[in-house]
Parts: sequence; C-alpha cells; structure tokens
Amino acid sequence: MRRFLLGFFAGIAVMTIPIGWAFHRASFFDVPHNAWYSEAVADMKSRGLFDGYPDGSFRPANYVNRAELAVVLQQLLKNIEGEEIAQSTVSFASPSSQPQPQPSSSSSPVYNTVYETPFSDSLAFINTQLSSSSGAVFSNLQTNISSSSVVGVNHEVVSESYGLLFNALAEGGKKDEFEKSYQFFKRYILSDRNLAYWKLKEDLTPYGYANATIDDLKIIKGLLRGFEKFGTAAYRDTALAMGQALKQHGLRNGVLTSSISWDSNGTYADEHLILGYADFEAMKKLQSYDQEWKEIRKKTIEIVKNGRLESRLFSDRYNFSTGQYESDASLHMIFQAYVSEHLMLGGEWDYSKKLLKFMKDEFTRRGKIFGRYTAAGQPAVNYEDLAVYAIAARAALLADDKTFAQALIDKILDLQIKNASSPRRGAFLWSENEIVYAFSQLNALYTIALFRNTNLVPQPFSAPSGDAAASGIPPSPPGPPPVITDQNFVLWHMSDIYYGSHHNRDLTTMVNDMDTIAWNDALIAGDISGNGSAENFQAMKNIFMTESNHPWSAFHFLAGNHEYQCGEAPEQGCLDNYKSIITANLRYTFDRGNIHFIVMSTDDGKYKLSDATMAWLRSEIAQNQNKIIALATHQMPHAFEGMDQILNEFGIDLWLFGHAHCKHGDPSCTRHGAFGDFYQQAETTFVDAGYIGNMESRYLIFTNGSNQARILSRNHKNAAFQSQHEHTVTLRYPFSKN
Repeated sequence: MRRFLLGFFAGIAVMTIPIGWAFHRASFFDVPHNAWYSEAVADMKSRGLFDGYPDGSFRPANYVNRAELAVVLQQLLKNIEGEEIAQSTVSFASPSSQPQPQPSSSSSPVYNTVYETPFSDSLAFINTQLSSSSGAVFSNLQTNISSSSVVGVNHEVVSESYGLLFNALAEGGKKDEFEKSYQFFKRYILSDRNLAYWKLKEDLTPYGYANATIDDLKIIKGLLRGFEKFGTAAYRDTALAMGQALKQHGLRNGVLTSSISWDSNGTYADEHLILGYADFEAMKKLQSYDQEWKEIRKKTIEIVKNGRLESRLFSDRYNFSTGQYESDASLHMIFQAYVSEHLMLGGEWDYSKKLLKFMKDEFTRRGKIFGRYTAAGQPAVNYEDLAVYAIAARAALLADDKTFAQALIDKILDLQIKNASSPRRGAFLWSENEIVYAFSQLNALYTIALFRNTNLVPQPFSAPSGDAAASGIPPSPPGPPPVITDQNFVLWHMSDIYYGSHHNRDLTTMVNDMDTIAWNDALIAGDISGNGSAENFQAMKNIFMTESNHPWSAFHFLAGNHEYQCGEAPEQGCLDNYKSIITANLRYTFDRGNIHFIVMSTDDGKYKLSDATMAWLRSEIAQNQNKIIALATHQMPHAFEGMDQILNEFGIDLWLFGHAHCKHGDPSCTRHGAFGDFYQQAETTFVDAGYIGNMESRYLIFTNGSNQARILSRNHKNAAFQSQHEHTVTLRYPFSKN
C-alpha cells in the first residue's frame, strides 16, 4: 500500500500540472532523466512537495511513512486550492540531522588587510584579462600557443579552472562572481552524465568526452563550499549529482581512478590513479551526505600512502591492472605538492609532513623549490613553478607551519605585478612577458583567499635546524655535555630510525655523534627498518657495528609495527628477517646494576602485545619489585589493553617508548596518544625516544647511590644537548651499579 501511495502521488502531480507547464529535469541525482516518474518528481520538488534527503537523493524505492504522508497531503491540498505553499518543505530527515547552509551574515566579514589588495588585484586580473564576459576562464592569456591534447591552450577552457575558482570565490565571499561562474559551468562544462568535460574548445564545444577526477573533486568541494557560504541549494545539488556520477563510473576496486571517458556505448574508468588527483577533503564533504564515500576515501588514501618513495617523494601513479606504482623520468612537483595537501586534508599528517619537510628542506637549502625532481630527490630541471609554491603554502598552512607558510606566500606576493599602468596588474609572473597560465593564477588566488582568512603577517624567513620551527617550539640553546664518571650508568634511548628510507645517512650521523659522549648501552625501541627485507636489516646492523666503537651486544632492539607489517606494506617474512638478523627474542630482559629492563616487541597485530607477552610481563614485574623497573615497548602504554591495571598494581619506575615521534620539549605532542616527550603518572615516568626525522634521541644518566636519574635530549644534527629540556626524575630505589 505504501509503495502504491508514492506512485499515486507522483501520478497526481502529473495530472494537476497546468497546460503549457515546461518540464525540467529532476534535480535529484538518483532520479534518471528518462525514468517514467522523473518529470513528476521534478514538478513536485519545484512546488515544494518534496525536498528529498540531506544527501540530495530522492530514493524513489523508499516507503512513505504516515508523517510524511500527512504533510504531503496538506501541501497538495494547499497547492490545488491555490494557496501559497508554506516555506518549509518536506524533508525525509529531521532538520537537526541535515547539513545546513551557513550564508554570510548581513555584516561584512573581517579579512586580513595584508592580503586584501593582492586578492582583489588578482581577481580583477582574472575577471578582466583572463575571462570572457560570459564567464569563460581562458587557459592562457595568449592566443598563439601550439595546440595540445593534454593541456588547455590559448582561449580553450579547462574544468580545473572552475574547481580552483569556486573554492577561491567561496573563501573570498564573492557571491555574484560565484553565481556567474556556476551558470557558465552548468551550461557548458557539466555534461549530461554529471561529469565535467575536462576541456572545451574555443567555440565552447567539448574537446572530447572525458573528465579529470581531480577537477571534478575540486569542483564538488568548491560547490559545497559555496552552498555552505551562500546557502544556494543548487550548488549542493549539482555537487552531489557529480559525486554520484564519480561513484558510479569512476571506481576500480573501490578506489577512484584518474579519469572517466564515455561514448554512446558506455563509460570507462581509467586504469590508473595519479596520486595527486585524490582530493580527500572533497571526499570527506561527500561522505557527510553519502556514507559510501567513507570506504572510497579510506581505500584511496591507502593507495596514495603506499606510493611513498625513499626520498619522501611519491610515485606518479598507481596501475590498477598490474598493482604496481609507476613514475616518469622525473616527478612533477605540482602533483607532489597536491599529495602533501590532500594527505593533510585526509588526516594522514605523518606522510604529508614528511613530503612537506622535503619541500621545506629544499627551500631552506636552495631558496627555491624546482619544478621537477628525480625519484631520488634531486632537482631535474632549473625552473620554478608558481603553482607549486601556492599548493605547498596551503599544505604548510594546514600543518600549522606558519614560518614556512609565510615564506611561501611572501614569495608568491613578490611575483605579483603592482604597476597600476600595466594591463597585467594583479597577475603573478616571473617576468611581465611570460605566458600567463590560468592554472597558476587561480592557484595563487585560492591560496591568498585562504591566507586572507588568517591573522598571519609577513615575517622574514630564517632556516631553523630540524623540525623545531615546524612544530612551533622555540629552538633550545645547546647545553654543556654532562660529566660522566665510572659511578654512572648511561643509556641511549632512540626509536623509529627507518633504515632503508631516506634516513640512511642520518643514522650514520647519529651513531657517530653517540660515540662523542660516554655511554654504556643503547635501547632502540622499534621501527628500525624501512621495508623489512633481510638486506635492509643487515645493512642497518652493519652501520651500528662499523660506525660505533661499542660492541653489537651494547645495542638492545625491539620490534615495532614496521617490523611486524613490513614497513607500510603488510607482507610476510619481515618479523622472521628481524629475528634472524637482529635478535631471535621478541621479549627479553637484561640487568644493569639493580635496574631490571623488560623489553617487549609488538608481536600480536600492528599495535598489540600477545596475551602470552602480557602474562610474561606481569610475572617479570612481580618477581623484580625490589629492583628499579624499566619497561621498553614501541607503542606508549596507553595503546595496550590491560596496561593501566598493571601500572596501578605494580611499582614501575620508567617506561621507555617510541612511535610517537615527539619533539623535545613538546608537551602538546599527542600523536597516537602520547602526552608529550616526557610525562609522569604516579610512580612511573614515561619517556619518548624522539625519532630520526628530528635527529633526536634521549640520554639517561643513573648515578651510583642516588635515586635521582637525569634525562636529556640530544640533537645529533647539531651535536648538542638541549639544555632547556633536561629532566630529573625520582626512582623508587637508589641506583646500585654493582
């Protein structure tokens, strides 16, 4: 009966349409334009009878409940009687559950005045010089560039311009310009399959029947931003229809591909994903309307993450047919910068920051970022690219690296033509006579629009060492080396050295610096391998054995999640390689004086200790309560189920862990649940090891006859202790060396 009623009301809508009514296409993405009921649904929506679900769908197969029926009947009767339909329309979700538009308030928003003129001048240049009166944004200002099948040239129009423009205009609060661009987009660029033609010829006809996923995603993101900013439902409806089309036609194995082509016989998803194409912020916005995007986003993130190279750069693309990553002879930094920005927006900060750190290191060392690099991380060309700086500045802003973000935006602003008499005023150019690309200009505009909403002001850029500046932690002055005598026991505590990645040279530096100071033992708390191969473990072992003056027996290792799952690829054999080359014991103890060290590897899943290890741990602690207890794991204790009970039940002096990548003196470090690089709970002191990306480790000093232990942080790159971050902790018993 209910199913009948839905069709019945659709039929009523058809019968009550006045003669001469012009039908229009249904605005719900799940109502095909050729469906028998599409015209009825479109009319019902236009009359206010149905508003659909929050994700922009109509769900024609759903039942109508009594509440919905009552409201529909009321609205229908009012419509038949000629009464004005009430402002509130029928929605199939409670109002509180629907994403609501947030149109601008009547008062003008407050923008950062530093960026007001650059933003206004850039937009004026694009509107007057780089666009037609109808809203077409030209690929280039020039008209004499040779034709191309892979990029837009001359006054051709490419869809990528509208993704960038929509986002910039929404961020900039430019409602009229947004609407004008939207109307052009709807009329010329959006195909009848709700996919954007990637390029239009100069006569505004499609160059071919294909899209580019990155362009569609940025358009979707921009339209949803426009809906949130200006409250125009059409922007949302178009975005959701495009999202549905991507989901329907653009997936391989549940992952988005680079492009979709179509003809009269059907649609075809590309065999590749260019890693820089995956805009995870757009997917997240779609996910708020359609939960199927959650899994698409998750799977696509994994594909992108696993494309990382040893140099911290990423492969160009993933081939779905072969399951392999592929790259050209050199890597385009536009796509690398996009990977960094997109991973940051996808919540993968660790991967993103390492790529961002590569760009920061290049900028610090050379004063520039080149347009292309080899897979090994060496410059492959001599030119710079404005778009690279613009995208990297957005990534730095997301990472809260204000110093680097400001340096990049300053570089962009320095390129802006400020001569009032120049027809190119407002453009960002290396020279006034160069070719003007819309892609670069719009990326700069979008970035400035974002900075216009911050309180950042230009500041001189200096080149801090390590990651201290990136974290907002002021660099600590070096302290004098501690005085070590034969009454001391000294332990190095380090972790996350990732040998086999780009850190090989850094490890040699660290080991060499360790031997410039007196020490007895070293604890390396997991994640020691980049890829988990036997060759990798052996090469790492050779560095410790050849570069250090200490014997191999002075180094104590444990396995972390990288050893358990082979770096970031869950293959088989890595833990076996670890046991055959590093140590066969995944859990063991050793004593130094009356300090009882209990060492436990990750041995039951990526972040778990097995039940057997937990039982062994409890026994070891119980049997050695008359000693100073020092536990060592890769993950911090809060990652392990049952650890809080052990902490409450037994006396534990020190818990040495890695994994968190905390920087010295950073109490705000909450990566994976850490509470900083040093913190205390009851009798237990927790000490993070630092990691090789910061070139840091910890130096623990125990003194015979004293229950006070000193903990220092060492920056091996600077070969100096950080004097402001020394800690003294109280142990349950005095240390006895004999």
